[in-house]
Formats: sequence, structure tokens, C-alpha cells
Amino acid sequence: MPKQTFLKLNDEKKKRVENALLNEFAHYPLNEAQVARIIKDASISRGAFYKYFDDLTDAYLYLLHQELSHVHVDIENQDYTDPQLIIRQMRRFIDEAHTLPSYSLFQMHFKYNENLLRPFIPTTEMKTTTWMYFILSHETLRSLFLDPANQEFYFKRFKTAIAQIGKEQ
Repeated sequence: MPKQTFLKLNDEKKKRVENALLNEFAHYPLNEAQVARIIKDASISRGAFYKYFDDLTDAYLYLLHQELSHVHVDIENQDYTDPQLIIRQMRRFIDEAHTLPSYSLFQMHFKYNENLLRPFIPTTEMKTTTWMYFILSHETLRSLFLDPANQEFYFKRFKTAIAQIGKEQ
């Protein structure tokens, strides 16, 4: 996560750095990203970058977390025992995803970066049904971002699977 120096930046400068990170990571996989392009785009020095982040991975994880928090803002604290709610939220996300500034970032994440990072998510604390919904939702999102031409197929499959889980409860 970013250092306190970054967190204390004024909003304009912080946004400039975040935009430069988004531009870099939306166009290049993490293993091809360059601090040089980021600092040029953000109009900051190399030293400033390292005062803000430990390395490119640290910067990437910060940006990914920020963008995911925007996506998850309306689904946190929801009742994940309601299959219809989950289906409606997936439909809404599919309909809006292509308009997100982070759309290309998520595509790069699923295509290249996810396997490099594979963060541990403590699913042992989830109820079995919640875990099944979580796995199906994220696998569907991966498919949607990697193969957007077939989004209706993936959504229908998701909807069928969620409905089936709901029947078994």
C-alpha cells in the first residue's frame, strides 16, 4: 500500500499520480510497466515515485484496490443469500463495465496480472453458499473481461448457476 507521503498529497497531485498509474497499468502488464512512463505522465520525479510506493507492484496493488473499491461500493454489506440480488448486480455491472475508466485495467488484470499476484482471499470465513456465489461471480467477471464478445453467454450461464444454487438452499 502507498506510503504516508502519498496519502498526504493534495487531491490534485494524488489524482494526477493515480491517473498516470491507471494509464500505465491499463496499457501494459505489470511485468512490462515502467516507472519512467508513470513519472513522465504524472510530472513527478523518480524519487517522488519511490517516496509514494515501494515499487511498481505496490503502486499496482494500490490502484487495483482503489478501482475495486469503486466497483464494490454498492455491493458491500449486501445479503449474499438472495440469488436475485446477485443476478441483478451482475447484470448492472455487465451493462456498465465498458463505461468504467478502469475497464482496460481489469482486462489487463485478468489477462496478465492476476496470475502474477494471486492475492489470498480468506474464503474460509465465508458460508458455503456465499463462497459459491463469490467464486461464480469472479469467474464470470474474468470470462467477461477476457471474452467480451460472449458476455450474454457468460451472463446466462451465471444466472442459471446462481438460480440452481438458490433452489438447493
